[in-house]
Amino acid sequence: MLFAAVLFPSIPTLSQNSVWAWGGNSASQLGDLSWGGFSTQPVWVFDISDVSAISAGSSHSVALKEDGTVWDWGYCLTGSSYPCWSYPRQVSGISDVAAIAAGGDNFSLALKNDGTVWRWDIESPIPTQVPDLNNVVSVAAGFAHCLAVKSNGTVWAWGSNYSGQLGDGTNENRNIPVQTLYLSDVIAVVGGRTHSLAFKSDGTVWAWGGNYYGQLGDGTNEDKNIPIQASGLSSIIALSAGGGYALALKEDGTVWAWGNNYNGQLGDGTKENKNIPVKAMNISDVQAISAGYNHSLALKNDGTVWAWGGNQGGQLGDGTQENRDIPVQASTVSNAIAISAGGDHSLSILPKAITPPTVASIQKLTDPFRLKISGSDFNKDIVVFIGYQLYEAWDNVSYKNEETIILKKGKKLKKAFPEGQCTSIRLLNPDGGYTITVFKRN
Repeated sequence: MLFAAVLFPSIPTLSQNSVWAWGGNSASQLGDLSWGGFSTQPVWVFDISDVSAISAGSSHSVALKEDGTVWDWGYCLTGSSYPCWSYPRQVSGISDVAAIAAGGDNFSLALKNDGTVWRWDIESPIPTQVPDLNNVVSVAAGFAHCLAVKSNGTVWAWGSNYSGQLGDGTNENRNIPVQTLYLSDVIAVVGGRTHSLAFKSDGTVWAWGGNYYGQLGDGTNEDKNIPIQASGLSSIIALSAGGGYALALKEDGTVWAWGNNYNGQLGDGTKENKNIPVKAMNISDVQAISAGYNHSLALKNDGTVWAWGGNQGGQLGDGTQENRDIPVQASTVSNAIAISAGGDHSLSILPKAITPPTVASIQKLTDPFRLKISGSDFNKDIVVFIGYQLYEAWDNVSYKNEETIILKKGKKLKKAFPEGQCTSIRLLNPDGGYTITVFKRN
C-alpha cells in the first residue's frame, strides 16, 4: 500500500512466495534489474522468495520475508546514490520483524515482534528505533506522517501535522509520538497524503486530517484535527488510504471509496469527487484492498487482482496506459495472496517458485560469428534480449539443453556487440525468471 501498512486478512506464509511488480519504474521500484521507463505487465522482482508481506511507497518497495528480515529496492533507501537499487537488498541492522510500511516520502517503518517500531530513509539507511513507543501491534506510514496502534487499542502518531493528520487537536508537527485523541478499541490505522483513518472493533471508520477532496468521508470538505466518524460505514474489515482518497472493505466483500476521484480511483464509473462513501462498481468477493497515489487495487478470493484509477505508468497491469473508472482485471496475475499500490506502481505476492537461468560463461564462436552461453536452468523457450534497452527479443536463439544456448545471426549479432564494449544480455525463461549479464567482444 502506498500510505498504509495494514494487511488484512493475514498473509499465509507459503514457501517460495515470489514478488511481481508493474507500473512506473523511475527509481527502479519494480526491482527487475532495470531503471527508468515502465511496465504495463507484471514482471518478476529479481531473486527474492519466501516473502510474507509487501508495501509500496511513492517510488520504492519493501518486502518482509518469512525469516523476519526486511528487503527494499528503488529510491536509494539503502544508502546508495542514483540510479538506486534495481533489485532487492537486505536492510541492515534489523531482524525479527512482524510488519512493514513504505511511506510516501520515501521512508519506511518496521514493527518488530517485541512491539517496538523502527524507521529508516535515504539519509539514515540504518533503522533506528522510534522513541517512547512500545506494545505496538500495527503500524502505518502516510506521506510524511506515521501511525501506530498499541495493544490497548489506542492510536499514536508523529511527523507532519499541517492538516491535523496526527489527530492530537493541533496542527503542530511532532518528532515523537503523541496520542490521537478520542480513539479506543482501534484494530488498525492507515495514513494517506494528508489524512488518517482507523477502524474500530465495532466495524466503524474514523478519520482526521486533510479533507479538501472529501477524503474524511463525513459529508464535508473541512479539515479535522481530531477524529470524526465517516458516514454510512459499518462492518468494515480493512482500510487503505491514498493520495486524497480512501478505500474500505466490508465483511460482504464489497469495496467502498471516497475523496479524490480525478482519475477514477473511486471506481464508481465517474470522475467526480465524493465526500461520502460510494460503492465501487462491478467488483465483489474481495479479500484485500490497497490505495495508491491515484490508483486502487483489490484482491478477490479467487486470487485475481483488479485495478482502477490512474494508469499513466501502467500501474493497473491491464496492458494499457488508459485510466479506468471501473475495475479491470490485471493480466497474467493469478493465485495472488497479497497486493500493494504505490505512487505509480503495484506489487503482488504469488505463491510460486521462480528459478532464474544462471550464466557461467559466454564464448565467442567464429565462422560465422556466434555466442555460446553456458550455465544452468535454460528453458527451451528462453527469450534473449541484447543491449541496454532490453526491449526487442533476439530473433535467432538455438536451445541445445538446459546448460547451453547459442545466439546466431552472425552479421547482425556482431553489430549488436561493438568491439571493446560491454553489452548487456538478458535471458528470460517463460515462467518470468531471468538474469542479466554482460559480454565484451574483443
